[in-house]
Amino acid sequence: RYASINSHLGKEQSRRDDLEALGYVLVYLYEGRLPWQGLKAAAKSAKYEKICERKLHTSLESLCINMPNEFSTYLKYCRNLEFTDEPNYHYLLELFDDLFIRHTFVRDYVYDWNLIRFRRGSTNNRISPILKNDVIERPIILTNKRSKSLTPVVAATTTTTTRHLNQPQQFIGDKAFCS
Repeated sequence: RYASINSHLGKEQSRRDDLEALGYVLVYLYEGRLPWQGLKAAAKSAKYEKICERKLHTSLESLCINMPNEFSTYLKYCRNLEFTDEPNYHYLLELFDDLFIRHTFVRDYVYDWNLIRFRRGSTNNRISPILKNDVIERPIILTNKRSKSLTPVVAATTTTTTRHLNQPQQFIGDKAFCS
């Protein structure tokens, strides 16, 4: 599903192929599917051949049609790298960082997967965010580096105002996000 075109063609892979595969993961996470998903064939080899053909014939513009330009720019950059080229990782990170800033997202370092754990509440000794007067108190999480524990340690809390129904939404492509 996420393999680079070079991988399908049996060519030796390099950093460019890893980045291209990551690009397909990003498209999948944004869109929820890829155009070559669900293709059927009698044998695995035939299925992989169909996937390769679909990837070769799907332009980046059509793959990323409902997405911000940064996604197609990223994939074009990856596909234009030569085998021995060292990718400009700073440039690639900046592409998405600029998108993040342009849409006024807040870098609070509290991620959805952490909030899900905290929403479980006291049933399994987790801490729930507290909603008071349209403000969510969210824990600031520190990890125990010595034991590499996945269990978060709450150092303090931070507050985030919740979005009201009449508050405008931020859009990336056709996806709505709360600011």
